[in-house]
Amino acid sequence: MTVESECIVCHIRQVMDVCDFINADEPTRQSVLKHIMQIIINAMDDEPEEGVDNLIHQELKKIIHQKDPYVDVKKKSIKKALEIYPRMVELADNSVEPLKTLVELCIAGNVIDFGPSNSHDIEASITEVSSSEKHHFDFLAFSDELNKAKTVLVLGDNAGETVFDRILMERLTQRVFYSVKSEPILNDALMADALDSGISACATIIENGSGVAGTFLPQCSQEFLHLFHSADMVISKGMANFETLVNEKRRIFFLFKVKCGHISRKYNLHLGEYVLIDNQTLNS
Repeated sequence: MTVESECIVCHIRQVMDVCDFINADEPTRQSVLKHIMQIIINAMDDEPEEGVDNLIHQELKKIIHQKDPYVDVKKKSIKKALEIYPRMVELADNSVEPLKTLVELCIAGNVIDFGPSNSHDIEASITEVSSSEKHHFDFLAFSDELNKAKTVLVLGDNAGETVFDRILMERLTQRVFYSVKSEPILNDALMADALDSGISACATIIENGSGVAGTFLPQCSQEFLHLFHSADMVISKGMANFETLVNEKRRIFFLFKVKCGHISRKYNLHLGEYVLIDNQTLNS
């Protein structure tokens, strides 16, 4: 069995959340559950390389006849993030350790997630991230790598989080690239979302060529792969990017909040903690 039991519950809750987003009628909900449960059953013995969640959401979009069922949710999360953007700028400006504060704010944005949990409090996350105990927060290694870098690639995650990524990127002196998905998957950022968040003013936005959750390199474009391997530094946002890239050979700094018990146990991370860690340290 390759799919954890708690992951099955999470997958089903996700698709039901989407049904709520679009006000689906009961026959549609029944159809969604029937098809999704069959995908999960098949994956329990032989999970597809790109992940069962991607198969689920591709099938879901076919059933409900919507290419991007999270489009309204993404717009609302970006709008909310932009409303508190001035407060985040003020926090960074008044900090005695501006870069550390910018990184913490960047991680705080990872709470805006309609995958593992559709309940989030952005304001509380901003307050919590600076005061919470951090068991995996390699800030010195991060700042050292950043000081040596001339080019930085940031791997985006969810749409609302892009505003928090902007907070960090617009203060960097390096040439910054920002990757987004090429096709809708969950509430992950697309080109339009990054533009709505103002990312183009501080980074070159690049699509990764894929519509798969995380950064699944076998399905990414050659243009993206060249940048991924040639950039001096890669900063990765979110758990899906962490799951798909943690075993890559090149050094990657991962920024996210641990929201999944399975991930917590598998990688010996504390559930609920805000993480800044690189794969070389984690895998050593």
